[in-house]
Amino acid sequence: MRYGILFCFLLYTALASGQERLVIQNSCSFGSEGPQTEYYTFEASEEALRIVSDIVNSVGLTQNFTIRSADCKNALATVHDLQRYILYDTTFLENFNAISKNQWGAYFVLAHEIGHHLNGHDFSIQDRLQRWKQELEADRFAGNVLFRLGATLEETTAGFRAFSLEQETAMHPAQQIRLEAVSDGWKKASEISTSSGSALLLAAKNLYNLALAKKNLGLFSESIWYFDRALEYDPTFAEAYCNRGYLKNRLGLYSDALVDFNYAIKFEPDNPEAYFYRGVANKNLIRLVAALSDFDLALKLAEEENGADSSNLDRFLKANFPFPPPPCFQHLTLPANIFTRCSTFGQVAQNISKALATKKYPFRFMSVPDGFAVVTQIEQYRSDGSVLLGENRFKELPVQENFALTFSYLKSLVFPRKAYLRIFVFVVSSQNFNSKGERISKDAAREWFNEGVTRLPKIIADDSFSADHTVEMLVYEFEVPEADHQPEQHCPCHLSAAEHLKKSGLKGKFKH
Repeated sequence: MRYGILFCFLLYTALASGQERLVIQNSCSFGSEGPQTEYYTFEASEEALRIVSDIVNSVGLTQNFTIRSADCKNALATVHDLQRYILYDTTFLENFNAISKNQWGAYFVLAHEIGHHLNGHDFSIQDRLQRWKQELEADRFAGNVLFRLGATLEETTAGFRAFSLEQETAMHPAQQIRLEAVSDGWKKASEISTSSGSALLLAAKNLYNLALAKKNLGLFSESIWYFDRALEYDPTFAEAYCNRGYLKNRLGLYSDALVDFNYAIKFEPDNPEAYFYRGVANKNLIRLVAALSDFDLALKLAEEENGADSSNLDRFLKANFPFPPPPCFQHLTLPANIFTRCSTFGQVAQNISKALATKKYPFRFMSVPDGFAVVTQIEQYRSDGSVLLGENRFKELPVQENFALTFSYLKSLVFPRKAYLRIFVFVVSSQNFNSKGERISKDAAREWFNEGVTRLPKIIADDSFSADHTVEMLVYEFEVPEADHQPEQHCPCHLSAAEHLKKSGLKGKFKH
Protein backbone atom coordinates (compact mmCIF):
# COMPACT_ATOMS: atom_id res chain seq x y z
CA MET A 1 0.00 0.00 0.00
CA ARG A 2 2.76 2.46 0.90
CA TYR A 3 4.34 2.00 -2.54
CA GLY A 4 1.01 2.69 -4.25
CA ILE A 5 0.56 5.93 -2.34
CA LEU A 6 4.13 6.90 -3.12
CA PHE A 7 3.72 6.28 -6.84
CA CYS A 8 0.49 8.33 -6.88
CA PHE A 9 2.31 11.22 -5.29
CA LEU A 10 5.19 10.89 -7.73
CA LEU A 11 2.76 10.86 -10.64
CA TYR A 12 1.43 14.24 -9.51
CA THR A 13 4.92 15.69 -9.16
CA ALA A 14 5.94 14.30 -12.53
CA LEU A 15 3.01 16.01 -14.24
CA ALA A 16 4.13 19.28 -12.73
CA SER A 17 7.61 18.87 -14.22
CA GLY A 18 8.93 19.94 -17.63
CA GLN A 19 6.87 18.39 -20.42
CA GLU A 20 8.54 17.26 -23.67
CA ARG A 21 7.04 15.69 -26.79
CA LEU A 22 8.87 12.61 -28.10
CA VAL A 23 8.19 10.94 -31.46
CA ILE A 24 9.75 7.49 -31.83
CA GLN A 25 9.91 4.91 -34.60
CA ASN A 26 11.11 1.75 -32.86
CA SER A 27 10.97 0.56 -29.28
CA CYS A 28 10.61 -2.44 -27.02
CA SER A 29 7.69 -2.26 -24.62
CA PHE A 30 7.31 -4.42 -21.55
CA GLY A 31 3.65 -5.15 -22.19
CA SER A 32 1.76 -5.67 -25.43
CA GLU A 33 2.86 -3.65 -28.45
CA GLY A 34 0.65 -0.79 -29.52
CA PRO A 35 0.46 1.61 -32.47
CA GLN A 36 1.41 4.67 -30.38
CA THR A 37 4.57 6.44 -31.57
CA GLU A 38 4.13 9.90 -30.03
CA TYR A 39 4.46 10.50 -26.29
CA TYR A 40 4.40 13.41 -23.89
CA THR A 41 7.22 12.91 -21.42
CA PHE A 42 8.03 14.44 -18.05
CA GLU A 43 10.92 14.44 -15.61
CA ALA A 44 11.33 11.10 -13.86
CA SER A 45 10.25 10.88 -10.23
CA GLU A 46 12.81 10.62 -7.45
CA GLU A 47 11.58 7.08 -6.71
CA ALA A 48 12.13 5.98 -10.31
CA LEU A 49 15.61 7.53 -10.31
CA ARG A 50 16.46 5.70 -7.08
CA ILE A 51 15.29 2.37 -8.52
CA VAL A 52 17.40 2.94 -11.65
CA SER A 53 20.40 3.83 -9.48
CA ASP A 54 19.95 0.66 -7.41
CA ILE A 55 19.78 -1.48 -10.55
CA VAL A 56 22.77 0.05 -12.34
CA ASN A 57 24.91 0.06 -9.19
CA SER A 58 24.11 -3.60 -8.51
CA VAL A 59 25.88 -4.67 -11.70
CA GLY A 60 28.65 -2.07 -11.57
CA LEU A 61 27.91 -0.65 -15.04
CA THR A 62 27.56 2.91 -16.32
CA GLN A 63 24.11 4.28 -17.15
CA ASN A 64 23.82 4.90 -20.91
CA PHE A 65 20.21 6.11 -21.08
CA THR A 66 17.79 8.77 -19.87
CA ILE A 67 14.62 7.84 -18.00
CA ARG A 68 11.41 9.87 -18.42
CA SER A 69 7.85 9.54 -17.17
CA ALA A 70 5.37 9.37 -20.06
CA ASP A 71 1.76 8.77 -21.10
CA CYS A 72 2.70 5.35 -22.50
CA LYS A 73 0.48 3.10 -20.31
CA ASN A 74 3.48 0.78 -20.25
CA ALA A 75 7.25 0.82 -19.89
CA LEU A 76 9.49 0.81 -22.93
CA ALA A 77 13.06 1.20 -24.15
CA THR A 78 13.71 3.28 -27.25
CA VAL A 79 16.26 5.41 -29.11
CA HIS A 80 15.57 8.98 -30.29
CA ASP A 81 18.21 11.11 -32.06
CA LEU A 82 20.91 8.62 -31.02
CA GLN A 83 19.94 9.04 -27.34
CA ARG A 84 18.69 5.96 -25.48
CA TYR A 85 15.52 6.42 -23.39
CA ILE A 86 13.37 4.49 -20.97
CA LEU A 87 9.78 5.73 -20.79
CA TYR A 88 7.48 4.54 -18.03
CA ASP A 89 3.91 5.11 -16.94
CA THR A 90 3.61 5.59 -13.17
CA THR A 91 0.21 3.90 -13.00
CA PHE A 92 1.57 0.89 -14.91
CA LEU A 93 4.39 0.45 -12.38
CA GLU A 94 1.96 0.90 -9.50
CA ASN A 95 -0.33 -1.80 -10.91
CA PHE A 96 2.62 -4.14 -11.50
CA ASN A 97 3.65 -3.72 -7.86
CA ALA A 98 0.08 -4.49 -6.83
CA ILE A 99 -0.16 -7.75 -8.78
CA SER A 100 3.33 -8.72 -7.59
CA LYS A 101 2.18 -8.22 -3.99
CA ASN A 102 5.69 -6.98 -3.16
CA GLN A 103 7.84 -3.96 -3.93
CA TRP A 104 10.00 -5.78 -6.50
CA GLY A 105 7.51 -5.40 -9.36
CA ALA A 106 8.68 -1.95 -10.41
CA TYR A 107 12.29 -3.07 -10.04
CA PHE A 108 11.67 -5.99 -12.40
CA VAL A 109 9.98 -3.89 -15.10
CA LEU A 110 12.68 -1.21 -15.10
CA ALA A 111 15.49 -3.79 -14.86
CA HIS A 112 14.12 -5.47 -18.01
CA GLU A 113 14.14 -2.18 -19.95
CA ILE A 114 17.58 -1.26 -18.59
CA GLY A 115 18.81 -4.67 -19.75
CA HIS A 116 17.95 -3.72 -23.32
CA HIS A 117 20.12 -0.61 -23.16
CA LEU A 118 23.06 -2.07 -21.26
CA ASN A 119 23.12 -4.95 -23.77
CA GLY A 120 23.14 -2.43 -26.65
CA HIS A 121 19.99 -3.77 -28.33
CA ASP A 122 18.92 -2.43 -31.73
CA PHE A 123 15.16 -1.79 -31.71
CA SER A 124 14.95 -1.29 -35.47
CA ILE A 125 15.45 -5.04 -36.03
CA GLN A 126 12.24 -6.60 -37.35
CA ASP A 127 13.32 -10.24 -37.50
CA ARG A 128 11.09 -12.15 -35.09
CA LEU A 129 13.74 -14.53 -33.74
CA GLN A 130 16.26 -11.72 -33.23
CA ARG A 131 13.69 -9.68 -31.30
CA TRP A 132 12.85 -12.69 -29.14
CA LYS A 133 16.54 -13.17 -28.44
CA GLN A 134 16.76 -9.55 -27.24
CA GLU A 135 13.72 -9.97 -24.99
CA LEU A 136 15.13 -13.09 -23.37
CA GLU A 137 18.49 -11.36 -22.78
CA ALA A 138 16.65 -8.51 -21.03
CA ASP A 139 14.64 -11.02 -18.97
CA ARG A 140 17.81 -12.84 -17.86
CA PHE A 141 19.35 -9.50 -16.93
CA ALA A 142 16.29 -8.61 -14.80
CA GLY A 143 16.43 -11.95 -12.99
CA ASN A 144 20.16 -11.50 -12.35
CA VAL A 145 19.67 -7.98 -10.97
CA LEU A 146 16.83 -8.91 -8.63
CA PHE A 147 18.93 -11.67 -7.09
CA ARG A 148 21.71 -9.14 -6.50
CA LEU A 149 19.22 -6.77 -4.84
CA GLY A 150 17.98 -9.49 -2.49
CA ALA A 151 14.70 -10.67 -4.04
CA THR A 152 13.82 -14.36 -3.84
CA LEU A 153 13.05 -16.23 -7.07
CA GLU A 154 9.36 -16.30 -6.15
CA GLU A 155 9.36 -12.53 -5.51
CA THR A 156 11.22 -11.94 -8.77
CA THR A 157 8.67 -13.78 -10.92
CA ALA A 158 5.47 -13.02 -8.95
CA GLY A 159 4.31 -10.05 -11.01
CA PHE A 160 5.41 -11.57 -14.29
CA ARG A 161 3.38 -14.73 -13.62
CA ALA A 162 0.24 -12.67 -12.96
CA PHE A 163 0.78 -10.40 -15.95
CA SER A 164 -1.42 -11.27 -18.96
CA LEU A 165 1.28 -12.06 -21.55
CA GLU A 166 0.76 -15.80 -21.99
CA GLN A 167 0.74 -15.85 -25.80
CA GLU A 168 3.73 -15.12 -28.01
CA THR A 169 3.72 -12.04 -30.25
CA ALA A 170 5.93 -10.71 -33.03
CA MET A 171 8.10 -8.99 -30.43
CA HIS A 172 7.78 -11.24 -27.35
CA PRO A 173 8.16 -14.99 -26.77
CA ALA A 174 5.45 -16.82 -24.82
CA GLN A 175 5.24 -16.15 -21.11
CA GLN A 176 6.59 -19.57 -20.07
CA ILE A 177 9.73 -19.15 -22.17
CA ARG A 178 10.32 -15.72 -20.67
CA LEU A 179 9.80 -17.06 -17.13
CA GLU A 180 12.47 -19.66 -17.80
CA ALA A 181 14.85 -16.89 -18.92
CA VAL A 182 14.13 -14.85 -15.77
CA SER A 183 14.71 -17.91 -13.58
CA ASP A 184 17.90 -18.71 -15.48
CA GLY A 185 19.28 -15.20 -14.84
CA TRP A 186 18.40 -15.38 -11.14
CA LYS A 187 19.90 -18.87 -10.71
CA LYS A 188 23.13 -18.05 -12.54
CA ALA A 189 23.66 -15.02 -10.30
CA SER A 190 23.03 -17.29 -7.31
CA GLU A 191 25.55 -19.87 -8.56
CA ILE A 192 28.22 -17.23 -9.14
CA SER A 193 27.77 -15.75 -5.66
CA THR A 194 27.78 -19.21 -4.07
CA SER A 195 31.05 -20.10 -5.77
CA SER A 196 32.69 -16.91 -4.43
CA GLY A 197 31.03 -16.87 -1.02
CA SER A 198 27.69 -17.19 0.67
CA ALA A 199 24.72 -16.20 -1.50
CA LEU A 200 22.73 -15.26 1.58
CA LEU A 201 25.51 -13.06 2.92
CA LEU A 202 25.85 -11.34 -0.44
CA ALA A 203 22.11 -10.67 -0.58
CA ALA A 204 22.23 -9.35 3.00
CA LYS A 205 25.11 -7.01 2.11
CA ASN A 206 23.30 -5.68 -0.97
CA LEU A 207 20.13 -5.04 1.04
CA TYR A 208 22.22 -3.41 3.78
CA ASN A 209 23.74 -1.01 1.25
CA LEU A 210 20.28 -0.11 -0.05
CA ALA A 211 19.15 0.49 3.54
CA LEU A 212 22.08 2.85 4.13
CA ALA A 213 21.21 4.77 0.97
CA LYS A 214 17.60 5.20 2.15
CA LYS A 215 18.85 6.22 5.61
CA ASN A 216 21.11 8.91 4.16
CA LEU A 217 18.14 10.28 2.21
CA GLY A 218 16.11 10.52 5.43
CA LEU A 219 13.70 7.77 4.29
CA PHE A 220 13.74 6.04 7.67
CA SER A 221 10.72 3.74 7.27
CA GLU A 222 11.96 2.45 3.91
CA SER A 223 15.46 2.07 5.33
CA ILE A 224 14.15 -0.05 8.22
CA TRP A 225 12.31 -2.25 5.69
CA TYR A 226 15.59 -2.98 3.90
CA PHE A 227 17.41 -3.61 7.20
CA ASP A 228 14.64 -6.08 8.07
CA ARG A 229 15.25 -7.92 4.82
CA ALA A 230 19.04 -7.91 5.28
CA LEU A 231 18.63 -9.48 8.71
CA GLU A 232 16.37 -12.18 7.28
CA TYR A 233 19.31 -13.27 5.10
CA ASP A 234 21.95 -12.79 7.82
CA PRO A 235 20.55 -12.83 11.38
CA THR A 236 24.06 -12.17 12.78
CA PHE A 237 24.61 -8.90 10.86
CA ALA A 238 25.69 -6.63 13.76
CA GLU A 239 25.94 -3.41 11.73
CA ALA A 240 22.41 -3.90 10.39
CA TYR A 241 21.08 -4.25 13.95
CA CYS A 242 23.03 -1.17 15.05
CA ASN A 243 21.79 1.00 12.18
CA ARG A 244 18.20 -0.20 12.52
CA GLY A 245 18.36 0.54 16.25
CA TYR A 246 19.69 4.00 15.51
CA LEU A 247 16.71 4.71 13.22
CA LYS A 248 14.28 3.42 15.85
CA ASN A 249 15.89 5.80 18.34
CA ARG A 250 15.29 8.63 15.88
CA LEU A 251 11.64 7.59 15.54
CA GLY A 252 11.19 7.45 19.33
CA LEU A 253 10.90 3.64 19.42
CA TYR A 254 13.39 3.35 22.27
CA SER A 255 12.32 -0.06 23.61
CA ASP A 256 12.51 -1.61 20.14
CA ALA A 257 15.87 0.08 19.62
CA LEU A 258 17.22 -1.54 22.80
CA VAL A 259 16.48 -4.99 21.38
CA ASP A 260 18.46 -4.17 18.23
CA PHE A 261 21.43 -2.78 20.16
CA ASN A 262 21.47 -5.86 22.40
CA TYR A 263 21.76 -8.06 19.29
CA ALA A 264 24.39 -5.75 17.79
CA ILE A 265 26.48 -6.06 20.96
CA LYS A 266 25.93 -9.82 21.09
CA PHE A 267 27.37 -10.30 17.60
CA GLU A 268 29.96 -7.49 17.77
CA PRO A 269 30.80 -6.83 21.44
CA ASP A 270 33.60 -4.34 20.68
CA ASN A 271 31.49 -1.81 18.73
CA PRO A 272 31.50 1.53 20.65
CA GLU A 273 28.63 2.94 18.56
CA ALA A 274 26.28 0.15 19.67
CA TYR A 275 26.95 0.95 23.34
CA PHE A 276 26.72 4.69 22.74
CA TYR A 277 23.33 4.56 21.01
CA ARG A 278 22.03 1.97 23.46
CA GLY A 279 22.95 4.54 26.10
CA VAL A 280 20.88 7.11 24.22
CA ALA A 281 17.90 4.72 24.23
CA ASN A 282 18.33 4.01 27.94
CA LYS A 283 18.61 7.72 28.68
CA ASN A 284 15.33 8.42 26.86
CA LEU A 285 13.69 5.56 28.79
CA ILE A 286 14.91 7.22 32.04
CA ARG A 287 17.17 4.24 32.75
CA LEU A 288 19.99 6.52 33.80
CA VAL A 289 22.24 3.98 35.55
CA ALA A 290 22.17 1.73 32.48
CA ALA A 291 22.74 4.75 30.23
CA LEU A 292 25.83 5.84 32.18
CA SER A 293 27.20 2.30 32.06
CA ASP A 294 26.72 2.18 28.28
CA PHE A 295 28.37 5.58 27.80
CA ASP A 296 31.35 4.49 29.92
CA LEU A 297 31.76 1.33 27.85
CA ALA A 298 31.43 3.31 24.62
CA LEU A 299 34.18 5.68 25.76
CA LYS A 300 36.45 2.83 26.81
CA LEU A 301 36.04 1.01 23.50
CA ALA A 302 36.38 4.22 21.49
CA GLU A 303 39.61 5.01 23.33
CA GLU A 304 41.01 1.61 22.41
CA GLU A 305 39.85 2.02 18.81
CA ASN A 306 40.34 5.70 18.10
CA GLY A 307 42.64 7.03 20.79
CA ALA A 308 42.17 10.77 21.35
CA ASP A 309 38.65 10.99 19.90
CA SER A 310 37.20 9.11 22.88
CA SER A 311 38.38 11.90 25.18
CA ASN A 312 36.72 14.39 22.84
CA LEU A 313 33.46 12.43 23.11
CA ASP A 314 33.75 12.31 26.90
CA ARG A 315 34.16 16.08 27.17
CA PHE A 316 31.34 16.69 24.68
CA LEU A 317 28.88 14.47 26.57
CA LYS A 318 29.71 16.23 29.83
CA ALA A 319 29.12 19.63 28.22
CA ASN A 320 25.33 19.42 28.45
CA PHE A 321 23.36 22.42 27.26
CA PRO A 322 20.23 22.58 29.47
CA PHE A 323 17.30 20.96 27.68
CA PRO A 324 14.60 22.18 27.42
CA PRO A 325 16.44 25.52 27.20
CA PRO A 326 15.91 27.98 30.08
CA PRO A 327 13.04 30.42 29.40
CA CYS A 328 13.09 34.07 28.35
CA PHE A 329 14.80 33.72 25.00
CA GLN A 330 13.91 35.01 21.58
CA HIS A 331 13.50 32.20 19.07
CA LEU A 332 13.85 31.79 15.30
CA THR A 333 13.87 28.59 13.22
CA LEU A 334 16.49 28.99 10.51
CA PRO A 335 15.13 28.16 7.02
CA ALA A 336 15.58 24.51 6.07
CA ASN A 337 16.90 25.41 2.61
CA ILE A 338 20.07 26.76 4.23
CA PHE A 339 21.02 23.20 5.16
CA THR A 340 19.69 21.21 2.18
CA ARG A 341 23.22 20.20 1.17
CA CYS A 342 24.04 18.98 4.67
CA SER A 343 23.70 15.25 5.32
CA THR A 344 25.74 15.04 8.56
CA PHE A 345 25.96 16.98 11.81
CA GLY A 346 29.53 17.86 10.89
CA GLN A 347 28.40 19.66 7.74
CA VAL A 348 25.74 21.60 9.67
CA ALA A 349 28.31 22.54 12.31
CA GLN A 350 30.68 23.75 9.60
CA ASN A 351 27.94 25.93 8.06
CA ILE A 352 27.14 27.56 11.41
CA SER A 353 30.82 27.88 12.35
CA LYS A 354 31.74 29.67 9.13
CA ALA A 355 28.87 32.14 9.56
CA LEU A 356 29.95 32.95 13.14
CA ALA A 357 33.60 33.21 12.17
CA THR A 358 32.87 35.81 9.48
CA LYS A 359 31.50 38.13 12.19
CA LYS A 360 34.28 37.20 14.66
CA TYR A 361 32.05 35.35 17.15
CA PRO A 362 33.94 32.94 19.45
CA PHE A 363 31.83 29.78 19.88
CA ARG A 364 31.77 26.34 21.47
CA PHE A 365 29.84 23.07 21.04
CA MET A 366 27.59 21.44 23.65
CA SER A 367 25.48 18.27 23.66
CA VAL A 368 21.67 18.13 23.41
CA PRO A 369 19.33 15.15 22.82
CA ASP A 370 19.82 13.78 19.29
CA GLY A 371 22.04 16.63 18.23
CA PHE A 372 24.27 19.42 19.43
CA ALA A 373 24.22 23.12 20.30
CA VAL A 374 26.54 25.95 19.28
CA VAL A 375 26.86 28.72 21.90
CA THR A 376 28.62 32.05 21.42
CA GLN A 377 30.68 33.95 23.93
CA ILE A 378 28.63 36.55 25.78
CA GLU A 379 29.01 39.88 23.95
CA GLN A 380 28.08 43.51 24.51
CA TYR A 381 25.95 45.15 21.82
CA ARG A 382 24.34 48.51 21.21
CA SER A 383 20.76 49.15 22.25
CA ASP A 384 19.62 48.89 18.60
CA GLY A 385 21.10 45.39 18.34
CA SER A 386 24.22 46.29 16.35
CA VAL A 387 27.61 44.92 17.33
CA LEU A 388 29.77 46.98 19.71
CA LEU A 389 33.05 47.10 17.83
CA GLY A 390 36.51 47.22 19.36
CA GLU A 391 38.06 45.89 22.53
CA ASN A 392 34.92 46.42 24.63
CA ARG A 393 32.79 43.98 22.62
CA PHE A 394 33.36 41.03 24.96
CA LYS A 395 33.47 42.99 28.22
CA GLU A 396 30.49 42.51 30.50
CA LEU A 397 30.39 45.96 32.16
CA PRO A 398 29.19 49.28 30.74
CA VAL A 399 31.73 51.01 28.52
CA GLN A 400 33.41 53.91 30.33
CA GLU A 401 33.93 57.20 28.53
CA ASN A 402 37.38 58.77 28.67
CA PHE A 403 37.91 61.71 30.95
CA ALA A 404 37.82 64.38 28.26
CA LEU A 405 35.09 66.88 29.04
CA THR A 406 32.93 65.80 26.13
CA PHE A 407 29.17 66.09 26.03
CA SER A 408 28.92 62.28 26.08
CA TYR A 409 31.01 62.12 29.24
CA LEU A 410 28.98 64.82 30.99
CA LYS A 411 25.76 63.12 29.89
CA SER A 412 26.96 59.81 31.37
CA LEU A 413 27.32 61.47 34.78
CA VAL A 414 23.60 62.33 34.77
CA PHE A 415 22.29 59.31 32.87
CA PRO A 416 24.38 56.25 33.86
CA ARG A 417 25.20 53.89 31.01
CA LYS A 418 24.05 50.30 30.66
CA ALA A 419 25.71 47.27 29.14
CA TYR A 420 23.46 45.26 26.81
CA LEU A 421 24.66 41.65 26.65
CA ARG A 422 23.54 38.69 24.56
CA ILE A 423 24.33 35.06 23.81
CA PHE A 424 23.38 33.24 20.60
CA VAL A 425 22.56 29.53 20.89
CA PHE A 426 21.98 27.36 17.79
CA VAL A 427 20.21 24.12 18.75
CA VAL A 428 20.44 21.32 16.14
CA SER A 429 18.11 18.46 17.09
CA SER A 430 15.10 16.39 16.06
CA GLN A 431 13.56 17.02 19.51
CA ASN A 432 11.05 19.80 20.06
CA PHE A 433 11.07 21.82 23.29
CA ASN A 434 9.15 24.34 25.38
CA SER A 435 10.37 27.25 27.50
CA LYS A 436 9.39 26.12 30.98
CA GLY A 437 11.69 26.09 33.98
CA GLU A 438 13.85 28.59 35.85
CA ARG A 439 15.42 31.61 34.21
CA ILE A 440 19.17 31.61 33.76
CA SER A 441 21.56 34.08 35.39
CA LYS A 442 24.22 35.90 33.40
CA ASP A 443 27.01 34.09 35.21
CA ALA A 444 25.44 30.68 34.60
CA ALA A 445 24.83 31.49 30.92
CA ARG A 446 28.43 32.69 30.53
CA GLU A 447 29.61 29.27 31.72
CA TRP A 448 28.01 27.61 28.70
CA PHE A 449 30.85 28.92 26.58
CA ASN A 450 33.48 27.89 29.12
CA GLU A 451 32.06 24.36 29.42
CA GLY A 452 31.67 23.81 25.67
CA VAL A 453 34.21 22.03 23.47
CA THR A 454 36.03 23.43 20.48
CA ARG A 455 34.87 20.82 17.96
CA LEU A 456 32.41 17.96 17.55
CA PRO A 457 33.72 14.45 18.23
CA LYS A 458 33.97 12.37 15.06
CA ILE A 459 31.20 9.96 16.10
CA ILE A 460 28.83 12.95 16.45
CA ALA A 461 30.07 14.81 13.37
CA ASP A 462 29.49 11.70 11.23
CA ASP A 463 25.91 11.28 12.49
CA SER A 464 23.11 11.84 9.97
CA PHE A 465 21.33 15.19 9.62
CA SER A 466 17.88 14.50 8.17
CA ALA A 467 14.59 16.21 7.41
CA ASP A 468 13.54 15.49 11.02
CA HIS A 469 16.20 17.88 12.30
CA THR A 470 15.84 21.64 12.59
CA VAL A 471 18.24 24.44 13.49
CA GLU A 472 16.71 26.71 16.15
CA MET A 473 18.37 30.03 16.99
CA LEU A 474 17.87 31.28 20.56
CA VAL A 475 18.97 34.69 21.85
CA TYR A 476 19.36 35.44 25.56
CA GLU A 477 19.53 39.13 26.58
CA PHE A 478 20.99 40.62 29.78
CA GLU A 479 21.36 44.20 31.00
CA VAL A 480 24.02 45.51 33.39
CA PRO A 481 23.38 49.02 34.84
CA GLU A 482 26.41 51.21 35.49
CA ALA A 483 25.01 52.20 38.87
CA ASP A 484 25.28 48.83 40.64
CA HIS A 485 26.62 46.40 38.00
CA GLN A 486 23.91 43.90 38.97
CA PRO A 487 22.93 42.08 35.77
CA GLU A 488 19.30 41.33 34.95
CA GLN A 489 17.90 39.11 32.25
CA HIS A 490 15.58 40.79 29.78
CA CYS A 491 12.26 39.00 30.02
CA PRO A 492 10.62 39.61 27.66
CA CYS A 493 13.52 40.46 25.38
CA HIS A 494 13.79 43.96 23.92
CA LEU A 495 14.56 42.80 20.38
CA SER A 496 13.23 39.93 18.31
CA ALA A 497 15.48 37.08 17.21
CA ALA A 498 15.16 38.28 13.62
CA GLU A 499 16.36 41.76 14.64
CA HIS A 500 19.32 40.28 16.49
CA LEU A 501 20.18 38.14 13.45
CA LYS A 502 20.09 41.16 11.15
CA LYS A 503 21.83 43.69 13.40
CA SER A 504 24.57 41.27 14.37
CA GLY A 505 25.47 40.89 10.71
CA LEU A 506 24.83 37.13 10.74
CA LYS A 507 21.86 37.28 8.41
CA GLY A 508 22.90 36.04 5.00
CA LYS A 509 26.16 34.53 6.24
CA PHE A 510 24.82 30.96 6.32
CA LYS A 511 25.64 29.19 3.05
CA HIS A 512 22.89 27.39 1.10
